[in-house]
Amino acid sequence: MAFLEVRELTLDYSTPRGPLRAVDSVSFSMEKSGTGLGLIGETGSGKSSLVMALARILSRNVSRYSGEVFLDGKEIMGLSNDAYRRSVRWKQISVVFQGSMNGFNPVMKIGKQLTERMLLEPGADRNGASEKVLGLLKDVGLSPEVFDRYPHELSGGMKQRVAIAMALCLDPRLMILDEPTSALDVSVQAQIMNLLKKLKWELGISMIFVTHDIALASEISDDLGVMYAGQLREFGSAEDVMLRSADPYTRDLLASIPRLHGGVGPKFVSGMAPDPIDRPAGCRFRERCSLAFERCVEDPPLRPVGGGAVGGAPAGSSHVARCWLVGAGSAS
Repeated sequence: MAFLEVRELTLDYSTPRGPLRAVDSVSFSMEKSGTGLGLIGETGSGKSSLVMALARILSRNVSRYSGEVFLDGKEIMGLSNDAYRRSVRWKQISVVFQGSMNGFNPVMKIGKQLTERMLLEPGADRNGASEKVLGLLKDVGLSPEVFDRYPHELSGGMKQRVAIAMALCLDPRLMILDEPTSALDVSVQAQIMNLLKKLKWELGISMIFVTHDIALASEISDDLGVMYAGQLREFGSAEDVMLRSADPYTRDLLASIPRLHGGVGPKFVSGMAPDPIDRPAGCRFRERCSLAFERCVEDPPLRPVGGGAVGGAPAGSSHVARCWLVGAGSAS
């Protein structure tokens, strides 16, 4: 039984131009707890919409939200909003939002903001909550003095550590991190990544790490999923996706990473992503793909690379890619 299994997750937004499908029938699985999944792709590929759909944090203009999500074998998509809030949100799945460091109440001390949600739990008391928060601040590398400070007294890296501590307050099993280092400088990014790896190892927390930075994703992820135009383009172990990528889009993304050695400069992905409301028929990457051929006017399914199981199919998924050349000898 997979720790997390997502089946045909779909999310549409209502816009003045018509429906926009941000997440298009995405399926994947995390086989065991304590692992990391990286979601990578260009801006607008659907990464953030996918994880917000998983956490059921939906904007008002969502017009369709369907699929199945199983956590430890229990289907959680069918729960009522109230039941989901009471039993899943922050207790089993927590989120560190993009730009969450700017989401603190500026006139409330850090300790009060972290204990506020904990005190809503039955039987919670202020002393116990305060002690737990002090422990969490220590876990994320902050001194006890931060408890009595206001947000404006903290640096960006310190506020991001507090945001991570807040996500851990109710002992979730899965933590979703949406671009948690995008607003930080390189040295602080490294500190946050080392912290996340430490928490993943010591606390056994599963993590879904959303980023456009492939190098960062590979540091913390056991598996990688590549998103493009609302679809999952490639999915597999981090080693398979990084070293044996099978999808042309994944290869182009990897070629855009600057190399320290080898004398080969980065190459930009040509063209632009399709209009999300009026996407072309067939393979959504074909207009930018140097390997496109006649069959690309048909939309390819996720196909197994090297004879593995059909992945993206929720359980037992292996290395898969969304390209007609996969399995044909040209891209595998």
